[in-house]
Amino acid sequence: MDYRSDPDVLKTNYAATKNSGTIDTDLITWISPVNSDVYFYGNTGKFYKKTGGTGTFSLVGTVSTSQGQGMEFFNDYVYLGGSAAVSRYGPISGTPSLTTPYGTITSVGYETWLPMTNFINYICIGNGRYLSTYDGTTYTYNSLTLPPGYHIRCLTAITGKFLAIGTYQGDSINAVGNSKIFLWDGTATTYNDIIEINEGGVNAMLFHQNNLYIWAGIHGNMYAWNGNLVKLKRIPFVGVGKYIEVYPGAVTVQNGIPYFAVSNGDSTTVYRGVYSYGQINKNYSNSLNFDYPISGTTNQGTAVIIGAVKGVSPSQFYIGWQNGAGTVGVDQISTSLYYTSSRFESMVFDDKQPYKGKYAKIVKASFRPLATGESVAVEYKLDNASSWTALGTASYTTDGAITEKRFTVDWRAKEFQLALANVGNGTTAPQITSLGMLIDTEEFL
Repeated sequence: MDYRSDPDVLKTNYAATKNSGTIDTDLITWISPVNSDVYFYGNTGKFYKKTGGTGTFSLVGTVSTSQGQGMEFFNDYVYLGGSAAVSRYGPISGTPSLTTPYGTITSVGYETWLPMTNFINYICIGNGRYLSTYDGTTYTYNSLTLPPGYHIRCLTAITGKFLAIGTYQGDSINAVGNSKIFLWDGTATTYNDIIEINEGGVNAMLFHQNNLYIWAGIHGNMYAWNGNLVKLKRIPFVGVGKYIEVYPGAVTVQNGIPYFAVSNGDSTTVYRGVYSYGQINKNYSNSLNFDYPISGTTNQGTAVIIGAVKGVSPSQFYIGWQNGAGTVGVDQISTSLYYTSSRFESMVFDDKQPYKGKYAKIVKASFRPLATGESVAVEYKLDNASSWTALGTASYTTDGAITEKRFTVDWRAKEFQLALANVGNGTTAPQITSLGMLIDTEEFL
């Protein structure tokens, strides 16, 4: 659902549509804009390019023995992390070619991730417990050495003063229930400070508006740090005893809002797609939203893996995904087509008196005039019922271009919850302006 582009209405989001055709054959794990083009790197080493914002999607080449461990643009070249090697493509300003491996960058370990980022005058590469740096001339594989047992999974610069180095211990993201973010100023011989995260490894990080956003552990917890560590949210519906993971390339900022994706895990109940956490402006609260399921109809189940997301411009937002073995793609968020259906579920309403009975008499849904093919179905739950019950539908086919519909009810309950199931025609979507209920609260217990 979209409630940020116009805070006066609630409507269906623009849709994710597949943009890569049949060219993409692996799960994209990194996306990087370079000048007007966009590059994509997959988990079998395939390296792709999209020319311009509206150009074609093509295969540039293949990095041998690679699982798409890392990618970054630096000093006219795109650097690509693989298994025990780094390759590069460029010069971008001239006649580029793929050099695999690039022999200057050596002593690279066999790591699950080789994250890369620009910091000061270097490209920095997470290389196991070592932070490697290259300034275009001099390569140092151990510019920074972390304690034994740590593996670097993600990197991001903080205000240009420090490099944040997200890590995990052991052989997996949750092998040890404690992780650290090391801070380095780019010149010291050791790290300058540590942020302790008291759960499994750091999945991904993103710096935005003086906050370091952190996805850590396997339960979907999201944190922010700006001198103090604060837990912000937990992704809902993960399930007891289940886990999820956010890949380091699956976080981005678009139009001033942080976005991230559920990448992997064994949870079959979590909604897999792209989420956002942020606010329209300072007068609104930060909120978590499930914005973009991948193209198609699947948004739950372990087959769906989101490898990377990237906001490139107001009209370019990309999602690299897999939906079962051999079914992969890159989606771009449309600027003209909407998802044909969406759903809103309210919070539970108890009038701040959950111990008192209440009588509901009328439910009213209001919206901008319905258009051809649009409908809004109202559903409800009473007293934490296990399933939703249909109340009624406002439909252009039946009701015309109406702007509200009332439903007379006779409910007695302590808690109420409402939902809207919205259907559009692809080019337009219902725009909800309000959803209300008339109730009386009993004066006695």
